[in-house]
Amino acid sequence: MSMNATHVSKMIFSDDQLKAESKMNELIRYLPEKTIIRRKKDYVKTVIGTYQAKKYSDNCRGFRYQEVYIDKTLWNSASDVAAIMMKLVPPYENLTVSDNYKWKDHVHFF
Repeated sequence: MSMNATHVSKMIFSDDQLKAESKMNELIRYLPEKTIIRRKKDYVKTVIGTYQAKKYSDNCRGFRYQEVYIDKTLWNSASDVAAIMMKLVPPYENLTVSDNYKWKDHVHFF
C-alpha cells in the first residue's frame, strides 16, 4: 500500500461533486454536533472516523477507505467501479483480516 495514500473511513463517489457532498451530508445528518471535530465542504472528521466526498476521476486513485458509497451513475463504467473496489481496505486485527469480513457489507450504491 502506498505511503502517500489518503485513508478515510467512509468515501462517497459520484459523477458530480455536489451529489457526492449531498450524500455525505445525508450520512452525517444525525451525528451529534459534539462528535464532529472538523468540517469542510467535502470532508468531515468525527471522533469515530472520517467522511470524504469526491467526484470520481482517475485522480481519486490515491484514496483508501473502509467503506464506500458509489453513485449508481458510475455503474455504467465497469472499469471505474473496479478501480473503486480495489481501494477498499478491510479492517485488520493482529495483522490479519477477520474471517467474518464480507466486502459486500462495506459497498453501498445510492
